[in-house]
Formats: sequence, C-alpha cells, structure tokens
Amino acid sequence: MKHIKYIILTLLIAAGCQESTLELTNPNQITSETYWQTETDVLSSFAATYSLLRDVNGGFYGVRGIELGNGRGDDFFIRNDVKNLYQLSTFTNTPDNGVVNDLWNISYRAIFRANQILENIDRVTVLDEQKKKE
Repeated sequence: MKHIKYIILTLLIAAGCQESTLELTNPNQITSETYWQTETDVLSSFAATYSLLRDVNGGFYGVRGIELGNGRGDDFFIRNDVKNLYQLSTFTNTPDNGVVNDLWNISYRAIFRANQILENIDRVTVLDEQKKKE
C-alpha cells in the first residue's frame, strides 16, 4: 500500500510538469521579440541612439567631444586641472586616456543601437515603406 502511494504521487507530479507551463514570458520585461511593434518603438530607439551622441561625458557632440575636437587647436586651451584633457591638449596622452576611451565606447554603443534599428525596422508592420526609408 505504501508503494502505491509513491507511485500515484510520482505520476501526479510527472503529469503536472508540462513543458508549456515551464516556458512563460514575463509581460513586464521588454525583449527584442516584443519591442518592435509600433512607430513609437522606432522613434524611441532613434531618441536613445541620438542621445548617446550628445552625452556630456563621451558623446561626440557633447562637452567632452567638443573639447577633444578643439583641445589640440588654437581655439581654446584646456586647463591642467583635468588630467586626461590636459594630456590631450599637450599631445602627451596615452592609450588608456579615460576621456578618449569614453568617446569611442559611447560612439560604438550608438553605432550598435543604429544597427539594431536597421535590423528590426522591417518587423514593425504598422509603418509604411516611406516611413521605413526615412
């Protein structure tokens, strides 16, 4: 009798474990499969991409990008209280210069995001072809 209880319990457990009940999707989590649905998703992606280019500390069109672009010229001189920028303006920077590394890292993140838009824009079915080209 004791063995029958274990057999019945094992069968109930095995019957209750279906693969479909184990593979649940979280409705509160955004994934690449659920994100690309509307025009707002595409516009939000554009905003996230372009905002990196204007990032204060590493965006090409942000404060540091302007300083890096003009710091070696005659437009202005960078004070010596910011070591990484001063090294750049005096042509003594090293490959581990944090300001330059930030600029490149953020630029590559922006390129990655732009590539994500290009790869996934065709999944947005509510956009017409003209808006997709834009």
